[in-house]
Amino acid sequence: CVNVPLPPYTTDELYLRVFEEIVIPMVERYHPDIIVTQLGVDTHYLDPLTHLCLTTRGYVAVIERMRGLAPLWLALGGGGYDISVVPRAWTLAYGIMSGQVFPDELPPAYVEKYGPGTLRDQRGPELDPGTLAQAEDRLSVRVGDLREAFGI
Repeated sequence: CVNVPLPPYTTDELYLRVFEEIVIPMVERYHPDIIVTQLGVDTHYLDPLTHLCLTTRGYVAVIERMRGLAPLWLALGGGGYDISVVPRAWTLAYGIMSGQVFPDELPPAYVEKYGPGTLRDQRGPELDPGTLAQAEDRLSVRVGDLREAFGI
């Protein structure tokens, strides 16, 4: 189990960097027989709980990368507090795990009740360069500390 404290305004790109630089080397070191994941989406930029800035594009990229890391994969549902995001993200995850590609257009009844008309985010948050640079700097320090602590 690896817990990476992410700074506010972590974007898709920063999240994927942490995944590649910390999670992948740990998996390669231990060669697990099974990966257990908690597929919460409170990392999404619309989530009211956190100040993270992922989109469904980043979420999908991580899920795609997890596929094949171990012979078995147990995926659990979890956090996510924006009702327009959770079902879309979990649908995308299920599609990846089951080898299916779902159309982007959502049923009108869903759109009328919950919002976004597409399964995949069409845009992400707009961050000013200073905020993004600060998130990158903080994340670099944390990644460095974790790499040193785990010897990777």
